[in-house]
Order: sequence, then C-alpha cells, then structure tokens
Amino acid sequence: MKAKHLIPLVIICVAATIVGALVLKRSGQLWGTAEGEEIVDIDKDALLLPDFPINDIARIVITTKQNTVGLAKKDGTWRCLDLFDYPADFAKIKTLLRVIADLQAGHILEVGEKRYERLGVNVPDKSESESTLLQFHDKTDGIVGSIVLGDTKTRESGGPYGPRPIGRYVRVSKTVALVTENFWSVQETSDLWIDKEFCEIDELKSAVAYDGDTEVWRIERDDKGSLLDYKAPVPEGRELDTGKLSQVGNALRRPSFKSIADPAASDEDLGLANARRVTIEGFDGFNYTLFVGAKNEEGDHAVRVTVGKYNVPSVPEPPDDEPLEDKAGREKAHDKSVKDATARYERQKVRFAQWPFIVNSYSIGELLYQPDDFLKALEDDADAESDGDAGAGTNTVPFFTPPALPQLPEPVPNAVASDTARKILEKAQGRDEATLPIRLPTGSRDERINAYMEIAEAGNSRQLRKLLEKVATKPEVIGEILEGISRSKNSNM
Repeated sequence: MKAKHLIPLVIICVAATIVGALVLKRSGQLWGTAEGEEIVDIDKDALLLPDFPINDIARIVITTKQNTVGLAKKDGTWRCLDLFDYPADFAKIKTLLRVIADLQAGHILEVGEKRYERLGVNVPDKSESESTLLQFHDKTDGIVGSIVLGDTKTRESGGPYGPRPIGRYVRVSKTVALVTENFWSVQETSDLWIDKEFCEIDELKSAVAYDGDTEVWRIERDDKGSLLDYKAPVPEGRELDTGKLSQVGNALRRPSFKSIADPAASDEDLGLANARRVTIEGFDGFNYTLFVGAKNEEGDHAVRVTVGKYNVPSVPEPPDDEPLEDKAGREKAHDKSVKDATARYERQKVRFAQWPFIVNSYSIGELLYQPDDFLKALEDDADAESDGDAGAGTNTVPFFTPPALPQLPEPVPNAVASDTARKILEKAQGRDEATLPIRLPTGSRDERINAYMEIAEAGNSRQLRKLLEKVATKPEVIGEILEGISRSKNSNM
C-alpha cells in the first residue's frame, strides 16, 4: 500500500481508538445500587453543567407553576420533604443526577431574554408555559446547580401518530440549548418520588380478617401452588367462588399505595377508629397486619401496617443425585435470599411503624370482603347442562373477562393497571372510531405503563392508536405507551 493511502487510514484508526476509549470510560462510570457510592469524574467537554458536584448534592427542589417538590438527604437516606420525610425512591434520584451530570448541548441557541418565553425557558413564576425549574443544593444548602426545562421540540414524522419529539429546550443561567434528553425522569408531584416498597406476599399462605375481635373470614393453604381454601361452612344452595379467593391472593402479591398520610394524625382523623384488621402470612416467611380504615371522600383508605416476625424459610430439599457444585450453588443462593429478606424485614419494620399509607380502594377492596362475597348461587345442574348444549360450537368467554372483550392475562400484574385497562376496553368495544371515548390511565408511571401493556396484550390496536393521537404533543406519554407495547406479548402490533 502506498504511503499516501496509508496515512489517512492511520489517522482514522487513531481517531476511532480515542472515541472508543472515551465511550468505555463513560460507560464504566454508572452508579451502583447503594446510596453514598462515589461517581468517577466524567469528561467535561460540552457539558452544560461541567462543574456539577454530583456526589455532594444534598437537596433537590423541583418547581412548576402548580407545585413544588422537595427531596433531601437526611441521615444517609433521601426523603420526600413534602410527605412527612418519607423515604424517596433512590433509583429515581440517581437517574436524575446522572442525567444532569452528563447533560450535553446538542445545539446552543444565541437568544436573549425576550425569546425565553417563546422557548418555554423562563422560570415558572414568570412563564406562561409549563416550564420546570430544577435546583440542586449542597450540604450547606447553597445552590450548586440550576436548570430550567422548557418546551419539547417536535418534528412532523409523516406517520399516523403526528409529530415526534426530537429534543427539549433548557436554560442554564443565560445559556439556552436544545438537548436530546427528554427528562421523563423528572416527576412533578411528591407522591411519584416516594419509595413504593410495600407489604408484598408472593405466595400467600393465609389471610384472616377481623372486625374488632370478631373473625370475619379466613383463607389458607398448606402448600405452595395449591388452591386457597375458605375456612367456613358453605350454606346450602351456595357454592364457593374460587375466583374471589384468587383475587385476595393477587391483591397481596403486588399491593401498591397512593401516598403517605400525616403520621401525627389520630386514628379518628384517618378513619381508622373501627378499622378492618387483616393478618397475612406468606410462604416466604413474611407476616403483616394491615389496619384498613373507612373510605374517604376521594375513594381512598388510610392503612397502617405492622410487620410481624420474619420466619426464615428452610433450605429446599435437594435431589438425591445432586452434584456437589450444584449443592454449593443452591445453598449460596438460599443464604443470599435470606440475607436480602432479613434486610427488607429490618427496613420495613422501622418504616411501616412510622407512617400510615393512603391506598386506592381498588387496590385494597378485596381485604374488605364480607363472607357472602366469597359465595355464589349454586348453579342448577339441569340449567348448566342446557346452557352447555346451547353454547356448543361457540367461543366462550372466561368468567373474569367482560362480555365480548379480549381476555386479559392472568395473573393480573397490577391491580391499578388492570382496572384502568379493563375500563378503557369496555368503553372502546363496539363504538364507532369517531366517537371513541379516550381516557388516559392514572397512577404512577409504572402503573400507567402496565395499563398500556395490558391494552396491547388484549390486541386493541385501535385504542392505542387513538391514545397516541390524543397525546401527540406529549412525548413523555408517548414514551410510556410505546414502553407498554414493548413489554407486551404483542410487541409487533
């Protein structure tokens, strides 16, 4: 090869090596999972906040025209200042700080203050647009970083879903830039920042409900995977509704709460004076007692939770011909599981004793069942046979699916998402597209994504298309819908 051809190749290789080294350097600087872990300095070229002290941030204030969110690190734990210092979701805070530290300008705009309003980068108290001000404080409470999040820039895609987001305008001091980051991680209400760990029971062993000292109902099972049993006589002419038993187990598998109640409020103020008491036990060794208050005007319940003793599960029985290396691995996995569960027990025991929770009625309603809710009328054998003959050769709908609707997956991954998806599908079924009612799911981001996932799994592409058309100018909602589709079994719909 001639020298004049070789020199450009050498230059290209050197450049590629430098770029690769920078990428590897940056990719190795992600945070771990533990709070307080240091972050290695990153390349400061082209950063909008090159001196952002990511490891020294002790307080974050998020301000919009409608609301202010305060997050602060106290005694080594991030807390929501507006929700009685309840622990915040550290993963969300970590993501936000990482985004700010890595934020680079895709394009710097030479604009004066008169154009701030047009781009939505005025501070919220001056702006008519929906700007968001982020302020970061250090341990001395001095502001060490500040950025205004402005309007989203979109571009016509030519597709059926309207404009697509291509960036967002931001302002740091007097520097206005267009960045590719969408800032979907910035939640503008305090209840979306709290740590949503709750009293999860993956495999319910027993649940007993009391009103005062009177036992209302009891369900239990002896072995994992077996059916829950209703421990009371079934009256003549009635039969057990096994679906209701499963609903109790599903409700406790992934329970969720909406917000935090005032820990200084009395039981009378919270509607807990005559609370339903439910003791639950899981095969994983966890035990909880829930005190469920009366429904308030918003349709929610105050709930207090106490954590019972953690019973360490026994080591699973090994197969007779188990190799030594498999035995060691199995025992190591069991020990790690017990260690993690013990840490969870200690954390929850302290946390749940301090704060009462606000829980949506559709997340806790199964625990308020009365004995009659577990029973149904005994189906007459003759009628059942007649119904069976009449329905021969037709497609039947499972009992848990609304009439003429696609079957939703079981078990339901999230009670909030299931309720929302089911209601949307019920309204959409059989309606002309021009009059199709549209209602966006509510709840946390994960709950909304689960709702979109269930709609996608039900195969309702028309509903998803109408939803996308409705939110064409809201990239954060579009992202949630697309993520829900990608999580579903029908990701290619």
